[in-house]
Amino acid sequence: MNLALDLVTAKGYEITVEYNHDDVDQAVFYHDAGLTKTGTLADGRGTYSGHGDYIMTNTDKGGAEAYTFSVRKSFDKGVSLYAAYSSVDAKDVYPLTSAQAESAYGYTQRWDGENLDAARSSFMSDSKMILGVEYKAQLWGDNETRISALYIKKDGEPFSVSFDEPGYNSVTGNSKFYADYSLAYIPSGASDANVVFSSASVATDVMAHINSTALSQYKGTYAPRNAFTNPDYDRLDIRITQEIPAFRDHKFVVYFDLLNVMNMLDDEEGRVFEYGYNNSRQIIVSGTDSEGRFLISGVDDDDNLYLQDGDGQSRWQIQMGLKYQF
Repeated sequence: MNLALDLVTAKGYEITVEYNHDDVDQAVFYHDAGLTKTGTLADGRGTYSGHGDYIMTNTDKGGAEAYTFSVRKSFDKGVSLYAAYSSVDAKDVYPLTSAQAESAYGYTQRWDGENLDAARSSFMSDSKMILGVEYKAQLWGDNETRISALYIKKDGEPFSVSFDEPGYNSVTGNSKFYADYSLAYIPSGASDANVVFSSASVATDVMAHINSTALSQYKGTYAPRNAFTNPDYDRLDIRITQEIPAFRDHKFVVYFDLLNVMNMLDDEEGRVFEYGYNNSRQIIVSGTDSEGRFLISGVDDDDNLYLQDGDGQSRWQIQMGLKYQF
């Protein structure tokens, strides 16, 4: 369903308000035909074995809602402004971050086998703001000079906190659930009966990390898929264009771009940090014991966090070009 309202005020403000609602009818769901439950771990999740014989079925879980508001205004002397804000809440079951059934199945963060519910989409950004300003003039004959700037600020994508597991099997014992994609159980304290810390110092370090982060709200249970959000991101781009007469009514357009200006001024600005595959392996485990308790051996608070496009150096660009305008 889509609802939109467009209006122009007496003072020339062009305003648009839009609402989108999407329900899932037949989204993709993968099922392992050989999946068998073999037991239960201390926190209540099952252990499983699987054959890897995948059947693609459907699910009606999930959906999305989005709100958008924008305003545009042109002023005298060639100045125009644009501003927009959008908010999105999208949920799905399988993020489908891989092209094959086996890896799409295995690379999905899960707590208990195929008992999957819809969660925040791995590809959504909760909110996004755009601000633009443009100046147009004819400083040289009837050839247009245009200077524009665009500022974008948006929330990061969601991510999950999982166990950092040994080898290729998940703590559930099923190799078809890829290692490092088991949603982490969050201990309630050093004496939590569902876990065994490898040492007192490890217990202290792990609990200090949990108590100082958003993980603290999930103590004694697991953190749902994509319950957390990557750092937000902003950037500023500037473009300058100039028309140059060619022949008859044809013109060349020379353009000059400054991309990610904020990073040009400060190496710490305009950078995108994300967890690979929306997955942060923060709680290190060496497996489970005979009672199904998790053997916790450490914590890594930034495991799998990376700079999306680069090696920590500045990531701004200057571009120049020439276009022929018929």
